[in-house]
Amino acid sequence: MKTPNQKAWWLVVPVVLLVAFNALIPLMTVINYSVQETFGENVF
Repeated sequence: MKTPNQKAWWLVVPVVLLVAFNALIPLMTVINYSVQETFGENVF
């Protein structure tokens, strides 16, 4: 059994970070909006 190539992780890590970063931005927007709705006067 030969050891798997560890160099492949250097291609995977930036992709995972990029996807996580792109998922975080809308999530922060949603959290910010819901916090403002909760602590605001809730006037629609």
